[in-house]
Amino acid sequence: MIKDIFKYFISFALVIMAANVAFAAADKPDFKYGKPSKEELAMTQLDKDPAATAAVLFKTCNVSYDFNINDGLNVVYEYQTRVKIFKPEGVKYGTVAIEYHDNGDGLMVVNDQVLGLEAITFNSEGGKEKKSKMKDSAIKKTSLGNNLVKLEFTAPDLKEGSVVDFKYRIKSARLTELRTWQQQEEIPVNYSRLELGMIEFFPFAVTQNGSNSVLTGSKPNSITYVVKEQYESKSISVKVMDLTYTTAYLPALSSADKNAYNAEVFTLSKPFLPWVIKREADSGRTQNWNDRSGGYYSRQFTDDVDKKLEALTAEKLK
Repeated sequence: MIKDIFKYFISFALVIMAANVAFAAADKPDFKYGKPSKEELAMTQLDKDPAATAAVLFKTCNVSYDFNINDGLNVVYEYQTRVKIFKPEGVKYGTVAIEYHDNGDGLMVVNDQVLGLEAITFNSEGGKEKKSKMKDSAIKKTSLGNNLVKLEFTAPDLKEGSVVDFKYRIKSARLTELRTWQQQEEIPVNYSRLELGMIEFFPFAVTQNGSNSVLTGSKPNSITYVVKEQYESKSISVKVMDLTYTTAYLPALSSADKNAYNAEVFTLSKPFLPWVIKREADSGRTQNWNDRSGGYYSRQFTDDVDKKLEALTAEKLK
């Protein structure tokens, strides 16, 4: 009798788990840029908020570190968002503003770069899909002071029923800070995902503002940076912690909640500041790299790369 009850309980639990997995899989959108589904084009309202004038169907950000001998080490943010407009009042959400650091002198060591900005609007007309790509003339820059710039763009051909896809990258050498990932918006967000590859030299403490974000993945990894010189190449393997934060649904921010949005905020906890990945064995010189917080950090890169990294890493962990 007890065994039968136990078997029944286990079977029931497995059914519930399978149902939850299926529900999660069904709620997860297709992230392929420029490929909204027929269902997304046909949507007339958001089931969880029928009164919404527009909604973010998904927003994603991937944060990684890129190194090359010319630019040094940079943080790269890759953003992608899909917005659905349900009512004429929601057309304004096809206009997007991006703030970044730029003091106007054109020097990469002190400025961020916005790269690969694209926006496409999709409309259904006569049962057929119409696609309109944004032109460069739709992009405008405004100085906000204090070395901050606002880049603003409006997707083309916006109307009730439109689906808007946009994407861009921000390349930044501001190594001692990470951009806050704001998941919640003035309109509902149906799905949000942040992927962060945190390298060992810059361990950030992650503070969750709000209670809806979920750490759904945490996995140790590594990345190899290759340093090419005139006659040879060297490689360094760096430890990485891959973190993923997802949220299935966030309601629109109310006027009273403007400063209480769900977000991930990053604080550098114990920096192990580098960073020379350039071998100067013959001259014994050390190459300096500048991060945009204003400090210069350097390390001599010798033949004995692996042993040196192991020793430095052990010292960092004390």
